[in-house]
Amino acid sequence: MSVEQYFQFYKVVASGAHDTAGKITLVERPDIVKRLSRSLRPHKQWDQEAVMKAGLLAKLKFTQNPRLGEFLRNTGDTVLAESSAFDTYWETGLSLEDVVTPTPLINARGEGIIDWDHS
Repeated sequence: MSVEQYFQFYKVVASGAHDTAGKITLVERPDIVKRLSRSLRPHKQWDQEAVMKAGLLAKLKFTQNPRLGEFLRNTGDTVLAESSAFDTYWETGLSLEDVVTPTPLINARGEGIIDWDHS
C-alpha cells in the first residue's frame, strides 16, 4: 500500500465509510484514491490526526526504504517542499513556474504542513 493509499484509507475509516476504505485498498493510482475520499467528512479531530499520520507515514517511507532514506539524508540542509498551486495546506501553493525562481519559498502561500527532521 502506498503512502497516499494508507493516508486516504485512514481518512475514510475515520469518517465511517468502511466500504470506501475497502475500495481504496484495491486502487493504485493516487488521483483515484484521492477522488474516492474527497467527499467524505471525517470527525472533528481529523485535522490533528491527519498531521500526525502524515508525519508518521513520511518517516516510515524514508526509514523502511534504505535507498530513499539515503537520498533524503544526502539533501543535507536543502529545503524540500512539495509544490502545487492547488494545495495550500499540505504544499506550498506555488506552481511549477513559481518554483523555478531563485528564491521560490519567499512567495509560498501554503502552509507546507509537514516539517520532518531527516537527521
